[in-house]
Amino acid sequence: MDRTPPSYAEMRFNQMLTQVASRVAIATLAISASLGSINIASGHFVWLAITGQDKASGQQAGAVSTNAGSLEVYFGESAAPDNPKLLDMLSNLQLWQLANDADPQAIQASRQGDSLAAKIGDATKTANKNAIYVASQDFGIRDKGGEKFRLMYYAKTGPTADSPAWQKVGVAETIAFDIVPQINGGKIELKLQFKGSPAADCEIVILGPDDSDGEDFEGKSDADGKYVFATTMPGRYSIRAKHVENTPGKIGDDAYDVVRHYVTLTLDVPASSVPLEVRNLGELPTTLTSFGGAVLGDYVYIYGGTKGSSHDYSSELQNDSLMRMPIAGGEWESIAKGPHLQGLALVAHGEKLYRIGGFEARNKKGDEHDLWSVASVSSFDPKTNQWTDMPALPEPRSSFDAVVMNDHIYVVGGWGMAGGGRSTWHETAWKLDLSQDNPQWTAIAKTPFERRALALAAHNGKLFAIGGITSGGETSLETDIYDPMSDSWTVGPELVGEDGMTGFGASAFATGGSLYISTVDGSFQQLSADGSNWNVVGQTPTARFFHRMLPVSDKAFVVVGGSNMRGRIKAVERFEVPSLAKKD
Repeated sequence: MDRTPPSYAEMRFNQMLTQVASRVAIATLAISASLGSINIASGHFVWLAITGQDKASGQQAGAVSTNAGSLEVYFGESAAPDNPKLLDMLSNLQLWQLANDADPQAIQASRQGDSLAAKIGDATKTANKNAIYVASQDFGIRDKGGEKFRLMYYAKTGPTADSPAWQKVGVAETIAFDIVPQINGGKIELKLQFKGSPAADCEIVILGPDDSDGEDFEGKSDADGKYVFATTMPGRYSIRAKHVENTPGKIGDDAYDVVRHYVTLTLDVPASSVPLEVRNLGELPTTLTSFGGAVLGDYVYIYGGTKGSSHDYSSELQNDSLMRMPIAGGEWESIAKGPHLQGLALVAHGEKLYRIGGFEARNKKGDEHDLWSVASVSSFDPKTNQWTDMPALPEPRSSFDAVVMNDHIYVVGGWGMAGGGRSTWHETAWKLDLSQDNPQWTAIAKTPFERRALALAAHNGKLFAIGGITSGGETSLETDIYDPMSDSWTVGPELVGEDGMTGFGASAFATGGSLYISTVDGSFQQLSADGSNWNVVGQTPTARFFHRMLPVSDKAFVVVGGSNMRGRIKAVERFEVPSLAKKD
């Protein structure tokens, strides 16, 4: 016979049962009477939820913040308010706040009008930011279908689904039945544990966000206590599971045959964890980074770029072709040749394309780098397949970005390289009026920054210079805004990101009345309607930088080229702007 000593979790659980047994025996009669015709085992469960919303953290569309300072208790079918009279049944509810490396802290909940709530303090503090909240109540003995069972309810909530706190904070000291979530690539893995061990064959019911379609799931945990489901919608998920413990016992003189354990998990899935739906349009004929891209008519065009690996520059590796692919997808075709360039810009206006700046590697492959920025500007007419020289930039420039706004080409950021490692960071910025018969570059207000590898976008009559790397070598999350009416720059909101790498080599464009940016960490961000902050509204299909994200409709982008930490990317993808992104 196995005489293995009980685990600490088992001893703690048994101690808890002993402590509450006497009062449960008395309370059971009152609870049973108050329940009346309500079948709590099948329709009503205890739920915990943290109220409030934090847009500044990049959460949106139902993702709930932990800085609201209030923990709500519900008794119903999902993590939402139900009949407030039912809350009277939770008079014996026990609540705890749990944090890594800290003892459980008991919390007192009280009635506040039609709700039951508890203060949870300032969640901007680290101890509260990653806290897990759990609840437990013993509903005593129930008799259904000739079987007497003890009914145990547990509830759990905490930070958003992408927080590592779910895996770090243990709850075995406070509740016997637990669900540990982990999100990865749009799939949520639930680990069910009973007294610290995997709980197999447990019934699981998952209710998706209120406005979701097809986001409800049912199933059972596998032999390892796991259940995985894919989510395509951000928002609040109400998850519950059932485990039957075939252990008879008594409360006072009243015996029961088994213990039914129910646990609920209120899980807020942020938009940043949900992948955007993607359609593969084909592949580039070669890998490319640091190239120009634009949409004109029914085609996506790209020019220049490097086929080589990072910091490997030579004339042979620089693309000298203007290539295009139908917006609907298909094969790329080379329609014209030009100089070997990378770090340039390509924009569209009217019926023409405009190639601006960049740099050329004057060395052969394997030789010492000899890199020179250029000032050349050319227009391309797809009807004639001919390049035409335009007025050159006032100074050589590469690693910048350019946009068209109100018939003007604007050029911002970058530097000028002159071989031998020499470079000049540019504070100057320029515009070219394409409506003139003889356009000339004219200066606009100098930038209050020196950044290259930045993204430039036009939105609501203004320019947005986003991210990049500074002349001091620091990657940036900054947004600077240029107003042509006042010819001045102002500071805008920072991108959502753990560090400046999020803004390095990003690609931004406005479409459908909103401004968006795609980044190397995969976050697809939208500028709020009032321009005060960026919100993460989805996860791009493939994380990239030094790529081009180009709008092909009011609600869709095509993403071309670039690379990420895993290597160069040839796949060309199209994704739709999530409908939730337009809510503010």
